[in-house]
Amino acid sequence: MSLGSKLSIAFVAIAALGILVAGALGIWNTVEFQDRKDFEAQALPFLLDEVLTHYQAHDESWEGAGELPLPGYVLLFDKDQKWLGNGGRGPAQKLLGPWRGYGVPAQAIVLDGEVIGFLKVMRRPKALGGGAEVTFFQDDSAFLEDGFEDLGRHRRDRWPIPFWGFGAILLAAGVSGVFVSRRIVRPLHELTEATRAVASGELEHRVPVRSQDELGTLAESFNSMSGKLAESEQLKRQMTQDVVHDLAQPIVVIRGLAEAMRDGAIPVTDENLDTIFQEAGRMEGLVRGLHILEQLDSGRLHLSRGPLAPEDLVNRLMRMYAGQAQSAGISLVARIDPVLPVLDGDEERLIQAFGNIMVNALAYAPADSDIEIRARTGAGGGVELSVTDSGPGVQEEDLPRIFERFYRADKARTQRNVEGSGIGLAIVRSLIEAHGGEVSAANVEPTGLRVSVLLPTAALPSSKGGV
Repeated sequence: MSLGSKLSIAFVAIAALGILVAGALGIWNTVEFQDRKDFEAQALPFLLDEVLTHYQAHDESWEGAGELPLPGYVLLFDKDQKWLGNGGRGPAQKLLGPWRGYGVPAQAIVLDGEVIGFLKVMRRPKALGGGAEVTFFQDDSAFLEDGFEDLGRHRRDRWPIPFWGFGAILLAAGVSGVFVSRRIVRPLHELTEATRAVASGELEHRVPVRSQDELGTLAESFNSMSGKLAESEQLKRQMTQDVVHDLAQPIVVIRGLAEAMRDGAIPVTDENLDTIFQEAGRMEGLVRGLHILEQLDSGRLHLSRGPLAPEDLVNRLMRMYAGQAQSAGISLVARIDPVLPVLDGDEERLIQAFGNIMVNALAYAPADSDIEIRARTGAGGGVELSVTDSGPGVQEEDLPRIFERFYRADKARTQRNVEGSGIGLAIVRSLIEAHGGEVSAANVEPTGLRVSVLLPTAALPSSKGGV
């Protein structure tokens, strides 16, 4: 469920609860009001008559009024507003005044146009209803024994429903608010702390994914980002170590030979100078390859793309590496399907990419074996060009990583002590992907490695075929 849906449900629930409580209070107040009106119209006149009868029977005095068997919810006051429940000795104004807002309003007792007292009903009588005859003057176990205590009890009896109603609304709003805020704020706090941790260099820091809503998606994205940052940082450190290692080797060779020839320890011969030249070439190749990768990573490598016939690319590779293959006792074989689509690419950059593949194949192919260069229509469109050698192949678990920079985990293909910069196939992948293509590698039976490249085509078809 999304975060917006959760918020909407919480607010709707609070609103619904408020409506229900407000409706209940409205119904209760309506019933209370109607009961009060019924009581004032039906019962109160009888109470007044009985009280007046008592007053007149005692020579128009309130003597013995405290012994009147009034219900516990009815209070009798004299004209000075003194409570007569304890013989007229109770407090006056402060007893009647604060309670005028509760129950039935105080009813003046009038005799011959003169107010002689007050009758106060403190709460709605529960004896009313059902059409039964009501007897007001009867023994009541709740009869007043202490005015203040009974008044406080009447107040508690009258007001709990509205107080609890408004309290329920506030409680529901508070609980919902706390629940929703925790659901929102807690993941945000965790993301904030994780962001600070990553900014300080803790790239392995992760946040828990607590939901499947927008915040959960954000946490998953953050974890993915920090994971990629950690992986990138590890690759950068590994790449730096590999570059230092690959540059250190030729430097040591060049420096050792140069010092030895300067000191006269070894003669200055063409063979020693050739070794220095070869090691310098290794350094130059590594630096040039790193420069190409940097341009590709930053998007600054310009591709001069145009129509290119696949057979022209294959034939050029055959000519370029024919001499090196012949010296190693390896045969180059070209297999080109007729009427291939025209490629859309930069010829020099593609030659550079396939040249790295050819160098890799020639380095590992045994003598008296073949290297096949194949061009055909791709299964999903485009043109597929592949180079297949008969070398030892690559372990299956290492195949997905051979295009990573400086990756040399395969012992089978490194035990032959083949020299290289470790970035040749990485350059291949970057150049091919810059053309919008794909590169992959697979072992072949009985032995060997095939590197396949799928390239997009231009609009014009090619009419050439064969070699």
